[in-house]
Amino acid sequence: PLLPDRTVEKFSWIETLPPGITAMKPFPEPARPGTASQSFVLTNQPGVLELAAGLDYLSEYPHGCLEQRMSQVSPDLVLGGLLKKLELPTRFTPMVAVNARRLLDELAQNQDDAGFFSYWPGNKGDVALTAQGVEFILAAKKAGVAVDEKVRTRALDALRRVLRSDFNGYYQAYRWNQQVAAIRALARANSLDEHYLIELYQQRKFFDPTSRADLAVAMAEKPAVFRANLATLKGELWDSVVFKLVKGVK
Repeated sequence: PLLPDRTVEKFSWIETLPPGITAMKPFPEPARPGTASQSFVLTNQPGVLELAAGLDYLSEYPHGCLEQRMSQVSPDLVLGGLLKKLELPTRFTPMVAVNARRLLDELAQNQDDAGFFSYWPGNKGDVALTAQGVEFILAAKKAGVAVDEKVRTRALDALRRVLRSDFNGYYQAYRWNQQVAAIRALARANSLDEHYLIELYQQRKFFDPTSRADLAVAMAEKPAVFRANLATLKGELWDSVVFKLVKGVK
């Protein structure tokens, strides 16, 4: 058989088209006759293609710990319909339920004695990874995929303990990040004592922007209750945004 003398290359770009005629960008180098093809995806919604490109990148991520595999399957599980509509299918799109089911079956192997999920089977669990695992389980349930209720319940119980004053299983330098990640997952699972949200809200001066955003996501599960808090968090998050000039342009 004839083997190719070079690997297949793919490249893409995202561009806002002005009125009139737009010349397409040339290939990085001239292609051999009959070996190149181009396709175009158009939308009038700003940001949609950037979102789809990011999801496609996650789906093709090559590594294999629990966090990376959840990050790989999650885009298709939650937003697979969007990718399909934009004709940007990933390798999991035809088998979303199958791949989610396989990963859900493996969660028990990555759950330690305390109920936390670990990056690799047999390792000590991690708070932030457990929060991500709970949210993955919730997304699977919403998609109609059966989940192991025992695994889910043990993970939720573990996250509740993270919020207690006597919990000492987090990394001290990342205490607030881990607590807020836990409270975000619990809020999404509708399994949270609201008093913990108020308590963390009072400590937000110690938070980085990511933790403040996670706290806002948690409070947004009950916007009527936390309307004033959410308004404050929104202002603080905007205050943390830094605009930089690139070649003199913002």
